[in-house]
Amino acid sequence: MSPSKEQMPRYDRAVMMLKQARVEIDGAAKLADLYERVCEVVVGLGGYCMAWIGLAENDAEKSVHAVAYTGYESGYLEATNITWSAEETGLGPTGTAIREGRIQINNSTSASARMAVWREEALKRGYAASIALPLKEEFGEVFGALMIYALEEDAFSPEEVRILSQLAETLSAAVINLRHKARDALGPPHQG
Repeated sequence: MSPSKEQMPRYDRAVMMLKQARVEIDGAAKLADLYERVCEVVVGLGGYCMAWIGLAENDAEKSVHAVAYTGYESGYLEATNITWSAEETGLGPTGTAIREGRIQINNSTSASARMAVWREEALKRGYAASIALPLKEEFGEVFGALMIYALEEDAFSPEEVRILSQLAETLSAAVINLRHKARDALGPPHQG
């Protein structure tokens, strides 16, 4: 008898999650489907409590707009103001990942100074740790982030971070591909 998802070591679950995410990504025809499928696989197979994808807006506030989530969210995204600005609301993992284009790991929501603004809301939902993975355009410009929350502190081993990084890269490539297909379907711009 094979072990259940809960009994499987986190690394093995992460590998299984990446494989299934690639299948789901290949099958997505629209961006909304792509975002939803990835979040579902991260929570369903990865064993995380919540995952969401946020896109960086180029508005005055430098907002991060959630386009999909799965898991125990319970109003978290509405209750928190997450930006990618250099102001207080942009200094957490999501904003920093978008602004700097690097993975951001929060090993302890209760102890991390960067989580102060969101700590109360995060702890209400049991988010003990999180990781923010930047989503990048072809030439390295960041357009958003994949956020993943865990119920235990220090939840993201180096091996798991490597796998989650591959997931973010695969997701980024799929977004770029779908955007190109949508542009190509519109045809060349009209002259006149």
